[in-house]
Amino acid sequence: VYAVQQRYLDAETLFKRSLSIIKLALGPDNPDLATIFQHLADIQKDQGRYTDAQTNYTRSLSIRRAALGPDHPAVATSLSRLARLHWRTEKPKESLDHLRTAVGIIRTRLLNSINLDIGTSSEQELFSAVFKNHVKVAVEMQEPSTRKALIAEAFESSQLAVTSEAGNALKNMANRFAAKNDEIATLVRQRQDAANQWQKLDQTLIKLF
Repeated sequence: VYAVQQRYLDAETLFKRSLSIIKLALGPDNPDLATIFQHLADIQKDQGRYTDAQTNYTRSLSIRRAALGPDHPAVATSLSRLARLHWRTEKPKESLDHLRTAVGIIRTRLLNSINLDIGTSSEQELFSAVFKNHVKVAVEMQEPSTRKALIAEAFESSQLAVTSEAGNALKNMANRFAAKNDEIATLVRQRQDAANQWQKLDQTLIKLF
């Protein structure tokens, strides 16, 4: 609430107090700490305190990698936050590197999903945001020597953004109707098989750029 009201000093005091309590109660590697560090970094970024923000985003990332594993969606969240910070501070290569790693995490999660189960609504929003941010950075960063590769990256992420959004819409429809209708359930399975085949063909197309 304080952050939304731009009462940054009050918000920062509250976040730092929360960090102390959680460290004492749950230990220094608890994933809840990563969330607090991220919120703290958000308000520091909004104030233009970019060095402090980078330090706390990095802390959040390190805790999540250690506690949740390197392929967890929360790790992609931390990477995406760092990417946005680097883009704002005119470090496009660092931004793109973080986005590439985040996209890799989400791509794997999407392609390994079962029955169109692609996570919670907040995860789905993250997926779409990361893909779209990757497209923006890749397109705006185009350099003569890497133009084709960056266009291919942007193309793949744009397709994944569409796929994840369409997959979520279809999953919601399937949840409403498939249980009552075997024919629809069959169509949903066929759509998933077709999507998997499309992903393979899309990868082949990207390699040809």
